[in-house]
Amino acid sequence: MSLPAYESKLGVSPAIFLERAGEAYGRSFRAVDPPCNGYRSTTIRVRDDAGNELLIKAVDAESRPSLVSLELQAHLADSGVPVVVPIPALSGELCTNLDSVSCLVYPFVAGDGYEQSASGLREAGATLARVHAIDVLDEGLPVVEWGLEKERVCQAFSGSRHPSLESIDLNAFERELGSSSSTLLHTDFRAQNVIFANGQIQAVLDWDGVSVGHRFFDLTYSLLFFGAVLDGSEPRKETVDAFLAGYAVSAPLTDDERADFPVFLHLSLLRGLGLWNVIWVSSDGPTRETVSNWINTYAPLLDRLDSLVVV
Repeated sequence: MSLPAYESKLGVSPAIFLERAGEAYGRSFRAVDPPCNGYRSTTIRVRDDAGNELLIKAVDAESRPSLVSLELQAHLADSGVPVVVPIPALSGELCTNLDSVSCLVYPFVAGDGYEQSASGLREAGATLARVHAIDVLDEGLPVVEWGLEKERVCQAFSGSRHPSLESIDLNAFERELGSSSSTLLHTDFRAQNVIFANGQIQAVLDWDGVSVGHRFFDLTYSLLFFGAVLDGSEPRKETVDAFLAGYAVSAPLTDDERADFPVFLHLSLLRGLGLWNVIWVSSDGPTRETVSNWINTYAPLLDRLDSLVVV
């Protein structure tokens, strides 16, 4: 599947942005590749005056990561999770403001792209389990709660809907599930945020949404959307089984958890479809067409989740 053409988050031309970033970090940055625009950020691969390859990430003020989440990345790296830690600016900040844009600089980690394989999916599942095993050191992280997630999903479908989503029934979430667990959550653990090399994970990126909550919020979303928009197809039973097998080696599901798993799975599918619906409604041209293709690929899963994921 092709990726949509999101708008730049730099706020100025790439040349001016890199000049300002260089002043903040006491380096001279030269772009190696053109900027890459994502839904919430723009990244630029650069080389500094010492020859170091780096990745600069720009986000708007609303998406600025919290200090707690930034410091947590160092703790994760110390705990053996493959995480790239931001480089401090001259001010000592891990995330510095450049006018209306927040800027982070990371060491560049090379990869060979994501190619779906059973071994790669097992590796991904095992890595997510390692994240979930980390003790949460700070209570300042956002909490993911069932009621709030249900509200966000309903809001995503409250206005216009893509034709493939017209018949979605949101009454399935009248049931309230307890989600007081304080498991560390990445919240967007997908192949787009994971760097693979030779079938091994070199780094997990994009910790801006790190939170705490029930581990199923993370696990079910990753099971469904790990390869979304990259491998061109919806998840299949064999891909889901491979990811879950890797995860369960160190973090098996309990019998009590298995009873709630299908409901979390349904919510995660609607969470992803809801995000795409919001983008589809607010976009036009090639972006709208691309996101429409994503929705058309994933919407049919609503009728066969029970056969896709068996725990």
